[in-house]
Amino acid sequence: MTMTFPTLARILDPVPVEAFLRDHWERSPLVLLRERPRAFEGLLSLGDIDRYLGDNDLHHPSVSLVDHRRKIDPGEYTYPSGLIDTVKLFKLYDAGATMVFAQLETHHQPLFECVRSLELELSTRFQANIYLTPGSAKGFHPHYDSHDVFVAQVEGTKHWMLYDQPIELPLRRQEFDPKVTPCGAVTREFELGPGDLLYIPRGIMHDARTTEGGGHSLHITFGALFTSWTELLAEALGRWAITDVHGRRGLPPGFARGGAASPEARAYLAEALRRFASAAEADADGLFEHFAHDLVGTRHARLPGQFAQLAGLGALTVDSPVGVRPGAVLRIDSDGERVTLSCYGAALTFPAHAEGALRFAVQHDRYTARDLPTSLDDAGRMVLIRKLIKEGVLRAL
Repeated sequence: MTMTFPTLARILDPVPVEAFLRDHWERSPLVLLRERPRAFEGLLSLGDIDRYLGDNDLHHPSVSLVDHRRKIDPGEYTYPSGLIDTVKLFKLYDAGATMVFAQLETHHQPLFECVRSLELELSTRFQANIYLTPGSAKGFHPHYDSHDVFVAQVEGTKHWMLYDQPIELPLRRQEFDPKVTPCGAVTREFELGPGDLLYIPRGIMHDARTTEGGGHSLHITFGALFTSWTELLAEALGRWAITDVHGRRGLPPGFARGGAASPEARAYLAEALRRFASAAEADADGLFEHFAHDLVGTRHARLPGQFAQLAGLGALTVDSPVGVRPGAVLRIDSDGERVTLSCYGAALTFPAHAEGALRFAVQHDRYTARDLPTSLDDAGRMVLIRKLIKEGVLRAL
């Protein structure tokens, strides 16, 4: 039997996950120059991009072009319907434009599995955008992102420059505006090659270009679409106002004429904040449960090979190898009487005595029904395995 391989640990190797979360997550950039060009092998290649463009009728903005020298209008490489004109697309790429493929995890299974694994490990939504830049070219001016990014260099090399952090951990609505936020001094400069990794917390200015006279660069940007404390507090505020009239009263009549808040208004506000804080603290578990279920419940199923899985159910035995499906974002809850598995927006309930076997089943990527830590007989073990395969949680190997 084998444990499911944690994607975050593989991406960050040799930096331990604990050290990354302590020293870098939302704090400082991490640059891993590993000299391991095959570190991301199997995740994406130029051939995959070529097939994606050649086998699909794609529309803007799933594919777009950027160039730091000028803004490229989508009409320059699309038909009136928005369909990508691949001839014009390649001509502009050959002239120095960067191709951007938005959320390619929705079309490429290895990226899908990687994104879902990151979501499961970090409890944060992720997306995978792809950047293909020709040699001696640059897509963007210096800018910051309003989400954290992991840059996985797949092919070629790219020269990166990091600058200051004008806004520490901006919210999503605090998007970069070059008219408002000028570029500061360079703080770090380096070159990423195949297999190298860069982590940039949101708000840190950066840009990159391919090397002069060099070949193309292909990299994956895994964007972490975090849930902020602001969102949790907003949810808490809405819940509190429903239960406490103190939060539903109108502002004092005539408040707009005076400008400053009156002593009575300040006192009312202080009391409202006290009552809100008390209610939010008391509901802390419920608030975290709300966002946990929102994340898990919105991770849809993607089940390649499910027809074959269903057709083979009758041939399975307690010695048949099975494992959790890559990309399954799930959680298990128990109330002492029953255990609930939440996955793909559904909630599956089992008797409490099945908890140990259930947890084992969804935490390992290769085992047999005989390996399950349970007192169930062989028939009972197979009932559990077959049910989880039907629900798309497990797969026969």
